[in-house]
Amino acid sequence: SANALRLNGGSPIIENSTLKADQSAAAYGVEGTGAGAHTVRFDHSVIDGEDFGIRLSSGNYTVYVGASLVQGGGNAFAGTIRCVASYKADYTAVNTTCN
Repeated sequence: SANALRLNGGSPIIENSTLKADQSAAAYGVEGTGAGAHTVRFDHSVIDGEDFGIRLSSGNYTVYVGASLVQGGGNAFAGTIRCVASYKADYTAVNTTCN
């Protein structure tokens, strides 16, 4: 898969950033992998993945997204995604799970 940001532990805070995955493969703007519990925050950012904007495939991530563009939605196989005041590329609101 192609990821703009691949999380493998840690608890970063990302602000005022653009994360856009290469669209030539399975594309995730952000992918969370690895073991353990982690909290990740995105504020005032662009998270863009053709397949998923945010995909939590393993680990126990809690991802908070505020006032950001999320293209591709969220998919939490492992963990929790929470969005507030966020939207898609067509400026329609996403729900609390970034979909």
